[in-house]
Amino acid sequence: MSENLVRGRAYLADGRYIPARAALNQALDDDPNSVEAWVLLGDCYLQSEQDSQALAAADRALALDSQSVEALCIKARILAYQKDFPEATKLCEAALALSPTSPAALVAKGKIMSATGRPEAALALYDQALAAPELYFNALIQKALLLNEMGRANESLLVAKRAADIRPTHITAQLMLATFLSESGQQSEALKVTEHAISLDPNDYRSWAIKGAILSGIGRLREAREALQRSANLNTEGDSMKEDVQETIADINKEQNRRRRRGFWRTVGNLINS
Repeated sequence: MSENLVRGRAYLADGRYIPARAALNQALDDDPNSVEAWVLLGDCYLQSEQDSQALAAADRALALDSQSVEALCIKARILAYQKDFPEATKLCEAALALSPTSPAALVAKGKIMSATGRPEAALALYDQALAAPELYFNALIQKALLLNEMGRANESLLVAKRAADIRPTHITAQLMLATFLSESGQQSEALKVTEHAISLDPNDYRSWAIKGAILSGIGRLREAREALQRSANLNTEGDSMKEDVQETIADINKEQNRRRRRGFWRTVGNLINS
């Protein structure tokens, strides 16, 4: 097994998708026929919501091994996102036929259930995946996200805390917890968790974006703008988060200008009335 493949797997396990992709691409330079490297790369893209790249990586893995359960699951989840539910279900059932207790296949089926309006069935599948002898961490992430989408904020926060406690170096889990804490009004705790995520990787643009959003929400606009600008500078992905960050920076600039004008006219009024 190549050193690059080991590094890529380790980065992925910590939710650090950009360095994981770099290491896995280097692993594929070493061995273009590594099914595991293609699967892990597809998973990186899947977790980063880069669907076309994830689908391409899964297809490469399946071309090398048509019975790769993990590759079938990645492709099924992408097709579910694209609302091709019949094909997604077909791939998911194929994965379950190969490995009936595969946590990855159970989560993929859960994603289809969630996307087709059956959240309770999805939760049951996530719980089934979590009952596997070895923890399938993504099932925990998906359960927390789904509970949050269902408006079950307290439950989602508990699951997010469990995920963050189990893997304190997993940046995505930490940022999910920070987001849920902020949504529940616990901004101070949310900022602490975000600072922890930043300490794990100061170059992860997601952490700076979430820190900026939290600071903006509590009126600390100068610090928020600095954090958001840091995120924009680090983000070379050109994704929707960068667009959102740039829009928020523009909104903050408008608010600060409004405050300056208000302060100026208050000073003028004081001078007139003195």
